[in-house]
Amino acid sequence: MRIASDRWCAFSFSYYVYGFASTLCPIIPRPTNARTNRAVKPGGESLIAAGSWCPGRAELANIRTNIKKSSRRLRRVLAAPEFVAYFGEPKPSADGTRRSVFGMEDELKVAPKGVDKSHPDIDLLKCRSFAVVHQFTDEEVLAPDFKEKVSGMVNVMRPFVHCLNDLMTVNAGGTGGGSSDSEEGEGAEEEDEDEDEEDG
Repeated sequence: MRIASDRWCAFSFSYYVYGFASTLCPIIPRPTNARTNRAVKPGGESLIAAGSWCPGRAELANIRTNIKKSSRRLRRVLAAPEFVAYFGEPKPSADGTRRSVFGMEDELKVAPKGVDKSHPDIDLLKCRSFAVVHQFTDEEVLAPDFKEKVSGMVNVMRPFVHCLNDLMTVNAGGTGGGSSDSEEGEGAEEEDEDEDEEDG
């Protein structure tokens, strides 16, 4: 718990933040990296999330360029049974609510500039943020197996984070679309190893 204001004499306790949060990112972090976030807060506001929220213009352009080259790897990650179990089917919902990476507030209503609205990956290309969120009830947080559950979810989200970080690089399209599952998990958090793979 930390003090969020210097107004010590206030009678309201709204100046305190009742919660804990942590972030997992690559060994050599960059502001643009996709990452995993966790937060524990009373009142059903605990959550675990992963991805890239509002990536920079260059990073978003790279993601879209690489999706247009091949979306196979990203769609395979989003469609994995364990991933779907936590974050939902990998397709936009009819009512626009959050599901998988779709339904974010900043999602485009129309096709991005220069992209045909009939493009087979138009659903992904409309996204401006690529992130997923799963919320926990207070009962789940207090359960004895909560730590193990969160650890398992981090493992499920890891290929998604690795995939996004690859798609943000200019040369990821060719290798990202056809890479195997083993390639997605081996040392993908190491920035130096990522750069070596791209050069190769």
